[in-house]
Amino acid sequence: DAGLDGGPSLKVKANGAVPFSAAGHLGLAVSGQVDAALANAKLSGGQRLTGRVTVDAKVRGAFARPAIEGAATLSNGSFVDLIQGTRLTGITGRVQGAGQMLRIEHFSGTTPGGGRISVSGTAQADPARGFPATLRITGENAQLIDNGVVDVVAALNLTISGALANAPLVAGDVRITSFDVAIPDRLPADAAPLAKARHLSPPEQTRARLEVLAREN
Repeated sequence: DAGLDGGPSLKVKANGAVPFSAAGHLGLAVSGQVDAALANAKLSGGQRLTGRVTVDAKVRGAFARPAIEGAATLSNGSFVDLIQGTRLTGITGRVQGAGQMLRIEHFSGTTPGGGRISVSGTAQADPARGFPATLRITGENAQLIDNGVVDVVAALNLTISGALANAPLVAGDVRITSFDVAIPDRLPADAAPLAKARHLSPPEQTRARLEVLAREN
């Protein structure tokens, strides 16, 4: 038996057998609660995750192909990307394990303005095959970006299939409901043109400026 007690952020108990060799077999029961914010150390700058993950599961079988029985539940979750301007609140989710199959029974969150994004589907706990999965992502009136310059609201109907760890296939539709770009009245004097931008039928003044920049470079 073993336990981890990291205060309010981490309380997990485990009992059973863990092999010292990859050829051995697991027989482990795990239960407890984990603060989702512990994952922030692995996220990109500006990204923050909150919420409570409750785990009650058993892991058995070969180390390389474990069989998982039980569930993990996320409650009171939120995700913020300060750079992209993405915000999800009220995130809840539940993943149920049945052997090597992990089923997302529900996973959803609310975007600003009352939009919603949901994820459903299945994934296999098979690292040798890159965690094969079939997932569906849907969204209605979902504000995907709001960073002070660009504001994008869309409806989503996407599928993700194949190995999640090795270039999965993404298919479906993203229907833009609104796309607003705030253009400042004046740009800084040292602002540079966008790299590799292609200008179609620029006005005479812009064309002259582009020719000067081309000669300078």
